[in-house]
Amino acid sequence: MLQICRFYTVCIVLGLLLPVGLEGQSFTSDQFFRKSLGNLHELDILSLDPISFPWIEELDLRTETRDFDLDQQEFTLRISPSTPKIRRAQAALLAHYGNVPDENKAEQYSEVILNLYGDWLSLYFIERQLAISDSLAVVLEDREKILERQIGTLDVNLSELVELETDRNDLIQKVFELELDRQDLIERYGLNSEALSFKELIPLAQIKDNLLAQVLSSNPTVAYDKASWEREGIDKEIALEEAEGRQLFDFLQFRYRGPNEDLFREKFSVGLGFTIRNSGNRKLKVANLIHEKRLLDREVQLDKTNKLNRLNSIVSDLSLEIEKAEHFFKLRSEENTNLGELEALIKRKLGFNPQLVLEINEHKLRGSLEALNYLEDIYFDYLKFLSASGRIRALPFINHLKA
Repeated sequence: MLQICRFYTVCIVLGLLLPVGLEGQSFTSDQFFRKSLGNLHELDILSLDPISFPWIEELDLRTETRDFDLDQQEFTLRISPSTPKIRRAQAALLAHYGNVPDENKAEQYSEVILNLYGDWLSLYFIERQLAISDSLAVVLEDREKILERQIGTLDVNLSELVELETDRNDLIQKVFELELDRQDLIERYGLNSEALSFKELIPLAQIKDNLLAQVLSSNPTVAYDKASWEREGIDKEIALEEAEGRQLFDFLQFRYRGPNEDLFREKFSVGLGFTIRNSGNRKLKVANLIHEKRLLDREVQLDKTNKLNRLNSIVSDLSLEIEKAEHFFKLRSEENTNLGELEALIKRKLGFNPQLVLEINEHKLRGSLEALNYLEDIYFDYLKFLSASGRIRALPFINHLKA
């Protein structure tokens, strides 16, 4: 019994603050996400067919006849060229059209990643709870055995014995449910033969640093949405209209007239056209685009403000959770130190009652389970932070649960 008591003294609350894996475990979160995302097509977007924008915008061939006399037929060829600036603006607008965000698929992708994060964390906390619960079950069993030996003596406490039996049954039911949940996750992801490792799970200190970086950031990350894409498209349409408006050289013209004695002076002629663009339609279109852009700017800013308010609220709540948890961990650590000293004093006494030592270790283990509950709330609320900040939608995939 003394050896059993010594064994339980090594379980302290501070051990929960460092994610650990059993010796020989090798299946990490990176491997889990890689395997789970293997068959997932990230945001399939239909690509536009490539277009080669022409150097010649318009080619116009006209002919006139004089009394249907083919010898007097007149031909005019007019060529309207493009410019490098117009061609670049057209290519930029086409590329923008090809990058249209599919919000439905983006949301589906985010939901898939969020579920994967949640299931990996569930596996971690289930295994931690099972490990602690197994140790707690042994302690309760030993306490019950000691009390059963005291039946018929003056030292027996029957109410305590009944309470222990109830606690043991409650714990057995809890372990049964945890094992069912674990088996469900294992089978869902085909991990039956895999040994899981949580050594690289992001620690609490790094979560705090990420929250602090978010608070100090002057340009917080928010999800890129369709309104922002539409705004960029308007900018590119305006750039194209402005490029076309700056084009001075309008056309190059070649004219051929019927047979003439002077070949170069009267039979062929070349003309150039220059235009100062002052189209009312173009001005109206640009003004309408600018107005549409302002409306979108207002919409984007309002959406951004709402998202940042929600994100700041999540950061504030999560920071408060961490502060409460750290205070609890500090108290438990001090308490475990004092209980350890008390346990050492009890063991130095001859004929000490092992029931007291078992009660101390039971208290430590229950404190560990309570500390684990604090951590579980923090980690799952951290997923809300990743989602609200837009980090979870990043492509290519980034493992934000890895230290």
